[in-house]
This record gives sequence, structure tokens and C-alpha cells, in this order.
Amino acid sequence: MKHFALLLSLIPILLFGFNQTKYQRISVLLWDNPSISKLENEPELLKKSISELESKMDNNQISKLQLAIMYNSSSLLGDTGSAEKAFKLLLDIKNKEKLSEEIEMIVLVYLGSSRSLMARDSYNPVSKMSYVKEAAVFLDEAVSKYGQYHFLPRYVRGTVFSGLPEMFKKKSTAESDLKYIIAEYESRKTIPADLASEAFFNLGNIHKSNKKTDEAIIAWNKCIILTPSSKSADKAKKNIKKYGE
Repeated sequence: MKHFALLLSLIPILLFGFNQTKYQRISVLLWDNPSISKLENEPELLKKSISELESKMDNNQISKLQLAIMYNSSSLLGDTGSAEKAFKLLLDIKNKEKLSEEIEMIVLVYLGSSRSLMARDSYNPVSKMSYVKEAAVFLDEAVSKYGQYHFLPRYVRGTVFSGLPEMFKKKSTAESDLKYIIAEYESRKTIPADLASEAFFNLGNIHKSNKKTDEAIIAWNKCIILTPSSKSADKAKKNIKKYGE
């Protein structure tokens, strides 16, 4: 889920149902942190920032949410155990605190993301099934409530669902979400190019799973064109080499 940790630092887009001033203030408080902006290049900085925030943690809602987001980011980098920390902290925020719409959207999206990462890390098949189903509930709620105002819920749901096995029957929803992201990028440029590129990559994977290899290669090529040096582009090139011959 490339650049997921950077999403909320973007200019508030499609936020007609939100208080934009409030959202901007929350965004600055959450994302004005070097560990987030340098996530891909300096993962050790993220670990250091997590330790520092843990040591001075209080009951401030923004501080707890920032720590949960950092846990989620650490899990995305492969740190097993961090996803569960994120989930527990986010669930505590959701169940015990009064949330604004802007905060609730963030909490629901990260609950879905962290629960899906817990499914990734679990060795128990029953737990895996349960975690995926719970992740889907959170992400569906985020899209239902806030998908019309901001691209984040659809982007994350499409990314998470595109990686699920066929047995969960989420590929059609993922395809719809990813096409929405791509359409927003192509028609209005309200989606950053790197996120659109990853959407093309994941859409290509869905096409391949549906045995539409030609469409998959088209999507992967668009991924490469948008961000030639990205990790998504590197994976797209490997897929084209593997399936295009």
C-alpha cells in the first residue's frame, strides 16, 4: 500500500461534507512529522518516533491517533505486531471518545487497514477469516459515510480488497474503487499520480486474476508510464515480462 502513510498530508480534496478548516488543522497536527514524510527512505526514523511518542503518551486524541497511524505504517513495512497495537488503540478511540466526522473517517480507514494487516500476519486460518471480514466492515462503513467527500476510503478499500483471495468475493468492489480513483485522476487530476499509478497496478492484478491478460498489461503499462521509478512500476514490469510473452 505505497504512500498510504502520506495520504492525509495532501491538500483536502472533495471535502464538501466536511469542515475544511478543521480538517486542515487535524491534517497538520497528524502529519507534520518527519518520520511520516520520510517513511520509505528512513524506516528507522519511524521506529524512533514511535518510541518517543510512546514515552510521552497522554490522553490527547490527536497524539493517540498519530501513534496508531505510525503503528500501521510500521506494520506496512513488515513489523509484525504493530498492526495489533494500531487496531487496539484505534478501537479504544472509536469506542470511548466523541469523534468529529473528519476524525471518524480516519479512524475507520485505519481500523480496516490495521485489521487486514493482522490477517496478513496471523497463522490461524480462523483468525485470518475473522480479521478480513472485520476489516471489510470498517472499510465499507468508511466508504458509505465518507467516500463521497474524500478519496481516501475508496483508495484504501480498493487496495486492500484487491489483495484478498478470491474466496472473499471482494474483487468486483476493489475493481470499482480502483476505477473510481483512476477516473478522478484522469478527469480532474484530484488524485496524486503515484496513487493513481498504484491503482493501475492493482487493477492490472485484478484483470489478470479474471484472465483478462491484455487488459492487465494495459493497466500495468499505465502504472509504469505514470511513475517509472516506483516500486509499483518495478512490479508491473516483472508482471509484463512474466505474462506478456
